[in-house]
Amino acid sequence: MGQIFDSSPSGRFLTLLGFLEYTLSLLLQQEEFLGPQLRLAFPWVLWYIWKNRNMFCFEKRRIEPAINLDKALEEAAVWLRLNSIIPNDVTEIACEETNSNMWTKPPLGVVKCNVGSAWSSSNGHGGMAWIVKDSYGKSLFHSRRSFVGICSQLEADLVALGWAVEAMRHLNLSRVILEFSSTMSPVTLSTSNLPQSLQPHWRKFNRSIAQLEVCKLVLTSLSGNFIAFAIADSALHIQHHQSYMSANGPGWLESRIRREAMALV
Repeated sequence: MGQIFDSSPSGRFLTLLGFLEYTLSLLLQQEEFLGPQLRLAFPWVLWYIWKNRNMFCFEKRRIEPAINLDKALEEAAVWLRLNSIIPNDVTEIACEETNSNMWTKPPLGVVKCNVGSAWSSSNGHGGMAWIVKDSYGKSLFHSRRSFVGICSQLEADLVALGWAVEAMRHLNLSRVILEFSSTMSPVTLSTSNLPQSLQPHWRKFNRSIAQLEVCKLVLTSLSGNFIAFAIADSALHIQHHQSYMSANGPGWLESRIRREAMALV
């Protein structure tokens, strides 16, 4: 068994088992400072470390540690809530639906963030994108990136929504209409109707969206969300694993953006 160096003043070496015992003892000592959701997630963190180790050894693939940690904490939270160990403190946002076949401008003082996602069942990759426009139809920002380990189109939709909301927070955009297209219905978007494996994504999305001042979630048609979907589809095929953000919209969609701003689509 491998050894891990202990950076404590004694400078001793610990076996892996000893290291885990040492870490657990630190968690227990800090019980009064750590909430139960974080402190009791320790077994799930270990499980994801083990899964990632096996994936690397046998499949030569690895997932970023931050993603592993996020998934471990979310799965732990689901189990802890189901067993009434921690309260369910998520207030779910209602999803509206529009059948409009064209993009519409948001009211003054509000921006609209269109979110798109595309998914490949052959390799589990997902392409996500968002584009923000103001009440005049002017594109302010857009971003796209690829994700791996996506198991369904529904998961791709939820991951894209969560990623977009985090971006709105980082941009200090607090009055936002989130508009997206999906094969799911608004009724599906609730903890009681989503598959168990996707509920962590939905809870994370609701926690993030609750921090915005004004936010509305709207499910629209694919044609009404064409630009965001086109950018997401390009991310899926080009494989942009590193996220980027750019002012305005992509040049290759400039004419479509201009027509939407003029309401001529």
